[in-house]
Amino acid sequence: MQTTPPWANLVRAVALASLAIVAVLVAMALGSIRDTTAQGDIDGPWVVTAPESVAGRTVSLPFSFRDLGLTPSATVAIQAPLTLDRPVDDPAILVERPRYHLAVRWDDHPIARAGRSADHGEGATRDRLVVRLPPALVTEGDHRLTITIQGDHGQGGLGGRVRFGEAPALEAEADGHLAESLALAAMLCMASVLGLVLASVRPSLEEFLWFGVFCAAAAADAFASDDGWWLVGHSLDLKLRVDVAAYALLPGSGLMFVQHWLGNRRGRGAVVLMNAGFLVATFSLLWPSTAVLPIVARVNDIVAATAMVFVVITVARALRDRVEGAPAIALSVLLLAGVAIADHVAMLAGWPEPRVVLPGFLLFIGTATAALVLRSADLADRYRQLVDSARDAIFVVQPDGSVEEVNTAAEILLAADPRGRPLWGLVFPEDRDLAREHVASHGAGPRRAELRIVGAGGRIVPVESVATDVPEGRVMLVMRDISARRQVEEGMLHAARMETVGIIAGGIAHDFNNTMTALMAHIGLLRLKLQDETDRQRLTRMEGVIRRASHMTRRLLTLARGGRAERARIDIAQPVHSAVELTRSMLPRNITIRERVDPGLPAVLGSEDDLEQAVLNLLVNARDALAATGGTIRVRVRVHREAGLPAGVRIDVEDDGPGVPESVRSLIWEPFFTT
Repeated sequence: MQTTPPWANLVRAVALASLAIVAVLVAMALGSIRDTTAQGDIDGPWVVTAPESVAGRTVSLPFSFRDLGLTPSATVAIQAPLTLDRPVDDPAILVERPRYHLAVRWDDHPIARAGRSADHGEGATRDRLVVRLPPALVTEGDHRLTITIQGDHGQGGLGGRVRFGEAPALEAEADGHLAESLALAAMLCMASVLGLVLASVRPSLEEFLWFGVFCAAAAADAFASDDGWWLVGHSLDLKLRVDVAAYALLPGSGLMFVQHWLGNRRGRGAVVLMNAGFLVATFSLLWPSTAVLPIVARVNDIVAATAMVFVVITVARALRDRVEGAPAIALSVLLLAGVAIADHVAMLAGWPEPRVVLPGFLLFIGTATAALVLRSADLADRYRQLVDSARDAIFVVQPDGSVEEVNTAAEILLAADPRGRPLWGLVFPEDRDLAREHVASHGAGPRRAELRIVGAGGRIVPVESVATDVPEGRVMLVMRDISARRQVEEGMLHAARMETVGIIAGGIAHDFNNTMTALMAHIGLLRLKLQDETDRQRLTRMEGVIRRASHMTRRLLTLARGGRAERARIDIAQPVHSAVELTRSMLPRNITIRERVDPGLPAVLGSEDDLEQAVLNLLVNARDALAATGGTIRVRVRVHREAGLPAGVRIDVEDDGPGVPESVRSLIWEPFFTT
């Protein structure tokens, strides 16, 4: 079967489309990053001016309310001095990751607010907030920047830097981060679609399903953890819940994907982490208060670290055992671990973001997607190899009855390529109606029928066909040549007939043996009356012939009753010599017989009469084969050796005749057969 399965073409199409979209998004993201040298960090020192309990203390960015011993719901004001040596065109400041509501003052002038504050009203909270300053207020000399932060949702503080510079440059930096976040979310969505499409096409390959789930959770996390959320929603509460819930699903789905990929094994650890992730995600979305979300996020960090340990152990074992696909998974895990560590360390240390999330995930998606596509192609190749290596003939028949696809065994059976031909033309005419009914019975599950196929050279081949429905109304037929089975069945019938013949022959042999017994009695009486030595020798020969006839009848009875002759230790040379001497007296002048017996032959276990009769039969056959042409019969008895050691006694009977014809060689071991 040479063509690629339809699902493999779908896989390649989806993969190529995904990679093309990813390339466009990456180009857009990189194009949105402009030169940001016109801005700089406001290093402080930052002095706390409120509340009074901690006023006068200094903090370094980033900082948390817990660093000051305050509750997450407190309101804190921090102030930093700035000295400008020249005016700035279109001045602005960039505040990163405020948690969560803030107000900005330049010297003593209120400038802007974001989020919810009792003193400053309502506004939109963003992870990167650009605040434009009135140019008239930004003059040469000393100034004070005051930022008031009100905690909420269980967190309070400033999670990033505060930067000062020209508004276009700062906005370009914020837009660049937003573009990267959106590009990352879009890439992960494409990868998720790819995995889920593969899973729907091939449900047995669960690694595709878990790859899709992992990428979907990562896309939701990337979208909800940055300012892209505000393009579609206005609820900070929902944003935080989605962020934590999506993050909770990452460890379990990632571990499930890795374990399925590396051997379709689902360990208890992966199941526990996946179930825990679902529970945490549900809790994050439904719990009334968002104040617990920071605690849940810390739990997620612990779960993620645990999952990473399991992943490392699984990948290490797979690499050790040389499991297929382990290097690709190892590279993907290394990329993700590097990205996560770099981003986390930069966040904790307050360093500038390393900007490795997008390229890191791009490499991960590229590696994983390429591995998935290659694996799908490999599965398609294995599918073809499996079908082509099958000994049974396989046909895929279209709804109109034409043959769409066949494997190699089918081509060998027919000695032709039947693609495009109607199936009925390949079936013996008397079986065509049965074949149509066999193919047309849709929805009945696998169904069997015995048909006759017109094979190579017009040979009629009996086959057993199993029909199975496949997509798009087609039917797959798996046909097995049952010629050998038919021969076995005929052999069994023949054996039954032979058993009947044996029963009849047993009865005849019994009566014949009784007759031979009577003859032996009369010969004994004649021996008492005859005194001539020549006559007595004739009686002796008659007794020998009658004894052999009696032995033949006993063998016939043994065969008919299914028993075995009695066996004892015998000198094999004696029955062979007796058979040779008996045959010598029956040979014509143009046939000679030579006997050679090696000395030192071991005794064997057997029946002397049976052995003599077997050798005699071989010698008689040799005599008959040489009757027309003459020749020599050679008999040799010797020790049989295997690996240089004695293993028995061997009797060779050889003649100069033409041999047994090929057509009847398989029949020579059947009872009563003769040439």
